[in-house]
Amino acid sequence: MIPLGADFGPLAGIVSGATAALAAAGAIGLAFKRRARWEPGESDLPQGAERVSGMIGAVAIAILWYRGYVLKTLDGVIQFAIWSATLAVVALLVYVYLIVLQTFVRTVAISHTETKEVKVIGGFWLTEDGRVARRRKRLPIQDIFKGMGYEPDRLWPRPARALAKIAFIVAYMTLSAAGTVALAAAGLLIATGSLH
Repeated sequence: MIPLGADFGPLAGIVSGATAALAAAGAIGLAFKRRARWEPGESDLPQGAERVSGMIGAVAIAILWYRGYVLKTLDGVIQFAIWSATLAVVALLVYVYLIVLQTFVRTVAISHTETKEVKVIGGFWLTEDGRVARRRKRLPIQDIFKGMGYEPDRLWPRPARALAKIAFIVAYMTLSAAGTVALAAAGLLIATGSLH
């Protein structure tokens, strides 16, 4: 760990650059992490969302690097760090809210004796059959989904599922990109702080 206010003499530029590069690389690496088991599956949230959020993070890091190192405007970097960290927290809360409300479990047969559970994203509203079943049986959506043979199109119209998936993707990309930028901005602030 580098102590605050450490003097690296002629190596100060190299140390600060390496520190910022490591922070940026670690932040970008977050965009390519594997999805957790509690998140929706790969079929519902495409890998493209991860890659695009990584690209957005990389572009923002380049802007931060330019502002911090070339223009020496650390006030802008500090604001970037604060706003992106706040945005990451808000996106996390929205993402968790969507997971709790819109993620359902589908049991899929692997063989004659084995099954596995897959997370799927449900729609924001039900089909007519789904509304009737909900009114008549007064069951949770998960039980109605099971009763309909785990066929999502019977329970949710496609536009309802498409909008839910878009909401998931936007929340996930915002969380990933904003978290990446917040970490990179913090790394840049630490690195430039070691120059003074």
